[in-house]
Amino acid sequence: MEHRFDRAAVVLSPLEESSAEVSRDSGIVSQSASSLSMVSEALSSGTVSQSPSFGAAVAQSPSSATGETQEQTDSDQTQDEELLRRTAITFSSYVLCLEKSLEEMLTRVDEFVGMLDLIRNDTSQVVNENLPQIQRKSEEMREIYRKIDKLEAFVRMVGANVSGMEEQEALQPPLKPASPRRQPQRHQELPSVFRTEDYFKPQSEQ
Repeated sequence: MEHRFDRAAVVLSPLEESSAEVSRDSGIVSQSASSLSMVSEALSSGTVSQSPSFGAAVAQSPSSATGETQEQTDSDQTQDEELLRRTAITFSSYVLCLEKSLEEMLTRVDEFVGMLDLIRNDTSQVVNENLPQIQRKSEEMREIYRKIDKLEAFVRMVGANVSGMEEQEALQPPLKPASPRRQPQRHQELPSVFRTEDYFKPQSEQ
């Protein structure tokens, strides 16, 4: 009998647990039904629309997504503007350096062109004025060289004449005291000497 009782107890215990779960579920269902009835009554009466928390939650859900999207767009736009500003600053510095280099190069080119103009003017002056003057001066120098050669020949001739006269004077006998008788004078031949008129023309003829 005791063994049969234990077996019945073992068999009935799951039934009891199932009945307990059913009763618990029925309580939950009843609570849910009561809650739904309260919500339906509230909706019918319009009290839910007057609740600030519920309205804020319902209204905030789409607006929050829109606000996040707007903030992301503003952030991206700010980053793009900052990148564009930095790029513009860097590019402007490069352009300023290039402009300065071009100005210096143009200045040097102007100086070089001016120097070429001066050289061209000097070259034309040399070709048109100085070269004819140099040619005329060269002709004058040749004439001076010819005069110098003639003067050297004249000096050599004068030296030869002077030497001949000295030799002739050396060959004459020394002077003797005068005797009471006058001796006949000997004819003395004069050496041929140059004449200045043959080599130097008078000033009036020049």
